[in-house]
Amino acid sequence: MKLPVLIDIDGVLRSGDRLLPHVRELFDFLRLHQHPFCLLSNSTKQGKEDLEPYFEQHGIAVDFPIVTALDVTKAYLLAHYSAAKVYAIPSALRKLTVLPDQNPQVLVVGDLGEGFTYATLNEMLRYLLNGAELLAMQQNAIGKNENGHYLDAGSFVAALEYGSGKKAKLLGKPAPSYFDTALQMIGARIGKPFLMLGDDLKVDVQSAMQVGGKGILLLTGKTTEGMLDQQVEGKPDCVANDLLDAIQFISSTHAN
Repeated sequence: MKLPVLIDIDGVLRSGDRLLPHVRELFDFLRLHQHPFCLLSNSTKQGKEDLEPYFEQHGIAVDFPIVTALDVTKAYLLAHYSAAKVYAIPSALRKLTVLPDQNPQVLVVGDLGEGFTYATLNEMLRYLLNGAELLAMQQNAIGKNENGHYLDAGSFVAALEYGSGKKAKLLGKPAPSYFDTALQMIGARIGKPFLMLGDDLKVDVQSAMQVGGKGILLLTGKTTEGMLDQQVEGKPDCVANDLLDAIQFISSTHAN
């Protein structure tokens, strides 16, 4: 089997709703050279059923699996709890309201954007101090949008951990189990080499490298060259300015 490839979505394949350059070339290359691949996103705003139409609208046949933190969280809640309090944006909340929220066994933290207010964080803290477990859909420290960088959900999860003294159960990247889920979906063997394309040095690239993957960092998203220069350890196997650079690296890895 050719090296399996896991691909982040935001900052790698798209920016906002705009498809980034060379996405079609990447998918065509992977198909031609028979690399099994899967899209692996920390999105807590959209699930597979939202993302498949997005790519189809851009003329891309969805013949590959898509795994998001939202999908994994929904399945995990149904399998492990009978009551949960979920904090997420309204569209995600509708999909994750699968259990009653009275006397919750678990507090679930997703993306809230401007909803991460002092009052909301205190409300979350009280649930934790009253006995609820803490579940993080993802732990990205920062994100990036049209206005620039911003604090992402992981920064607020860290505050809740510090305040409550509880450690969050993580479902999305960088949890090793999340990479395993994606690899299993494309028939890859756990513990064997794979490639990870991402725009987050810590959550995408370094975490994949820690479980045996090769990390390809795209500079098309949240990580800048300046941020990369500050890193002493955990340098990516490849730093790509765009997806054409990533394709070239994958091709050279395949040749070796």
